[in-house]
Amino acid sequence: MAAAQLLSHSEGRTMVLTISNPEHRNALGPELYAAGIEALNAADSNPEVRSVVITGAGNTFCAGGNLQRLLQNRQQPPAGRPRRSKACMAGSRRSAAFPSR
Repeated sequence: MAAAQLLSHSEGRTMVLTISNPEHRNALGPELYAAGIEALNAADSNPEVRSVVITGAGNTFCAGGNLQRLLQNRQQPPAGRPRRSKACMAGSRRSAAFPSR
C-alpha cells in the first residue's frame, strides 16, 4: 500500500515525489519511509535526474510520523516492535546530504 501512497513522475530532469495519503494528512509510516528511500536511491543512480521535489497531496504537505502507528507500537512488548531498517537509517543520513552533480 505504501507504494500507492508515494507517487512519482518526472518533469524534465526533476523527479517529483508526492506523498498521497491526504485522509491522514500524509502521515509517514515505515512502509512509506522505505518507499521514499527507494525512490531517492533511484534518483541518485539516474544520471538524468538533477533534482528531486517532495510534495504532499491535498492541503497538507506532511503531518510527520503516523501517531496511530506509534501508539500501537508502544502497546507492544519490545520484542514485537518493528525495528528501523539499516536502509531507512542510511537513507535518512543520505537525504540530508544528497550529492550534487
